[in-house]
Amino acid sequence: LVVNATGLGKTDWQAPLSSGAAFPTGVTVWDLNYRGPLPFLRSARHQQAERGLVVVDGTELFALGWLAALGALFGLDGPERLAPRFLDVAREVTGGASR
Repeated sequence: LVVNATGLGKTDWQAPLSSGAAFPTGVTVWDLNYRGPLPFLRSARHQQAERGLVVVDGTELFALGWLAALGALFGLDGPERLAPRFLDVAREVTGGASR
């Protein structure tokens, strides 16, 4: 598991690894950031097929955390049924996952 939890790449093109760094074969790469240029996420996606990576976009964690909070706040039963649409909207708004 390789995680970017630094915040680098959210507001600029900095990343905790250079663009030439190779991820270990077969690992899960997770960028916790959910907006901005996300060079760490881009690098992982570029290597995904060749190195057999599982790449996770922080947009999902961000959106599902908000969905859980809103579900509790508004007393929604089973807010997880809203997850697919909520994720679509979050990706559209943040530019996540589709990059």
